[in-house]
Amino acid sequence: MEEVLGMGLKRAVDFLLALIASVILLVPILVVALSVRLTSPGPILYWSKRIGRFNQIFLMPKFRSMRVD
Repeated sequence: MEEVLGMGLKRAVDFLLALIASVILLVPILVVALSVRLTSPGPILYWSKRIGRFNQIFLMPKFRSMRVD
């Protein structure tokens, strides 16, 4: 029973910290996205294929730093 409560508490703390980090990082993310949009044509994000847990492929968004050909 204590293990279940501990896991629930950890999940709640993780969620709260992720929410706080998202709010704090929102402004810098918007500034970078706007600067990418204003300095060059093309998409703001580049989607990279990565191999994750259990060898499953997932898409990871990254800000584009190179020009589109």
